[in-house]
Amino acid sequence: MVVWGGATAARGWRGVWLMVVALLTLGMGCGGPSQSVRPGRRLVILGFDGVDPRLLANWMAEGKLPRLRQLSEGGDFRPLGSTNPPQSPVAWTSFATGTPPARHGIFDFVERDPRTMLPDIGTGGLQPPRYWGGILRTASAEGYSRRRGVPFWELAAEHGVRVDILRVPYAFPPDPVQGGRMLSGLGVPDLLGTNSTFFYFASDLAPDAGRRDPGGGRLVPLTLAGDEGTVDVPGPPDPRGEGRPPLSLRVSFRIDRAGDAAVVRFAGEEARVRRGGWSPWLAFRLPVVAPLGLPLVALDGLCRFHVLSLDPLRVYMSPLNYAPAHPFAPLSSPFGYAAELAAALGPYKTVGWSEDTSALNAERIDEEAFLTDLNQTMDEVRASTLRELDRADWQLLVSVFTQTDRVAHMFYRLLDPTHPRYDATLAARYGNAVLDVYRRMDAIVGEVVDRVGPETPVLVISDHGFHSYRMGLNVNTWLRDHGYLVQGAIAAGQEDADFFPGVDWSRTRAYALGTGQIYVNLRGREGHGIVAPGSEYDALLESIARALEAEIDPATGTRFVARVYKGPEIFAGGPPDRVPDLQIAFRDGYRTSWRTPLGGIPSALFEPNTRKWSGDHAASDVADTPGILLASRRLPPGDATIMDLAPTALAYFGVPIASDMQGRSLLGEER
Repeated sequence: MVVWGGATAARGWRGVWLMVVALLTLGMGCGGPSQSVRPGRRLVILGFDGVDPRLLANWMAEGKLPRLRQLSEGGDFRPLGSTNPPQSPVAWTSFATGTPPARHGIFDFVERDPRTMLPDIGTGGLQPPRYWGGILRTASAEGYSRRRGVPFWELAAEHGVRVDILRVPYAFPPDPVQGGRMLSGLGVPDLLGTNSTFFYFASDLAPDAGRRDPGGGRLVPLTLAGDEGTVDVPGPPDPRGEGRPPLSLRVSFRIDRAGDAAVVRFAGEEARVRRGGWSPWLAFRLPVVAPLGLPLVALDGLCRFHVLSLDPLRVYMSPLNYAPAHPFAPLSSPFGYAAELAAALGPYKTVGWSEDTSALNAERIDEEAFLTDLNQTMDEVRASTLRELDRADWQLLVSVFTQTDRVAHMFYRLLDPTHPRYDATLAARYGNAVLDVYRRMDAIVGEVVDRVGPETPVLVISDHGFHSYRMGLNVNTWLRDHGYLVQGAIAAGQEDADFFPGVDWSRTRAYALGTGQIYVNLRGREGHGIVAPGSEYDALLESIARALEAEIDPATGTRFVARVYKGPEIFAGGPPDRVPDLQIAFRDGYRTSWRTPLGGIPSALFEPNTRKWSGDHAASDVADTPGILLASRRLPPGDATIMDLAPTALAYFGVPIASDMQGRSLLGEER
């Protein structure tokens, strides 16, 4: 998984995609309930994002994951082929639709507008609410997805299967599931409209002119009068439209030295938080339209605080989550299901990027705080999964946990002594962080298997594996150094800017955006295209691919690119204005740099990865980055891929498999 703090700057949600998705969904419907649905059957699919088969196999062999080992010995365990590229939005969408990226239309976290070459979000976003006269709301906010095709749970529900779908990544907005339930997960934004933005209050921060917000966070200087301080923070954008100031967040703090705590006052609530501790979830309401002081329209949310220190006072505030009972945009299907879960289990995290990797990357929280929050979030997902499991009315239950992915991203440095951020002291304390989360996975799988019994198949999957990320390649710098991208004059102070500083598009033939994608400045497609389609285009792809594959890292004397895949081959039939022309697949230890995804062109070719985000997979080779498949029963022989899960579920219930699905059934049922 990858988070881009600046990607949300490229806004401009395009409502036409709502119509495209709706038309495609209608076009792929399979009609009314099927008479062939097999009654009395149940199936559980548990997803654990980013679980690596090599780590899993080693720890099972060592006896550290007893329930997973028991499952594999009594059933099945094998690698699960991922997508190209092997990253979460692409792979989980293939899981949902049973189709490759060229068909479902998700290629990366980031894509570009070919008219301007500027980045945009590659998965979807929010269509804001509409207001009449700035007072009366005439339409609510709604999520939209760039996904094409129909997910298998929607097809199953149309044929009378009672489905229960929890937190499948990039299944936002929630799909209509007739007679079933669905809660969206990864892909749900925070109330700022971003992937996930934290707040950091501190009495020792430099003045505004001397500090810079990190990606994914806001740094807020706090002035204390004695042991108390209050600050007004710009919060969510006013949903009535641009030109209005953001809604204001007022936060007050009081240091309780005798109690070794800080008292946080926010939105009419007060919480005493011990140093090193966390507050409970605090509910808040921000008025949008408040005639006569009454909140005619308001934004409801949840957040938590973590007190890092008292002297100086440093306090972390979580991203602003949608309130499950009154979400800014629908979180669930039916709409009230999110509130039903909160009423039964208490408040829970709703922002899709549910572990704050940005705050740990920016070193505004430490490893202990990150893991405490991760474990609580995993507890919330576990509780909702077991609650649904105990209900009597489901047939197909799918639940996905993302914590296995996040812990690997942030703690791989402590598994790899050659990583630039390896720290022997931290490794002694947190070197088992990834294993510990795998152990929690082990316990959860065991609970589920015990509850459903031997008659119900349980499939446990991950969408991709993992690699160490030690060195980044500035791909646009490589393209510039090899004459494919041309920079002209760059304005003073803009040398390190994103979004292609100084690029001369009249002479540039190729450019890079996203995690491993290269695009050709193609005539008739790009706004300033110069490369002719046909033989000139084909020759350019071949030239770039072969040159990249031959490159040597001078520090190691080894090649760092495993392969460069050509878009016309691996994405054949995809939308021509969105398909990447080349996909770089890096060897273990390498990835695109942090500056590449948004069009940066630093002077240096290589960039050592000195961040705590130290494991990755987004631009790795699909041939070397499989996920995992565990099953409670023996599966048919042969390779399995993530596209097999959709036809497996449909065939198991006797639901017709959509003609564009490319996988096979893994439970032995015929099409």
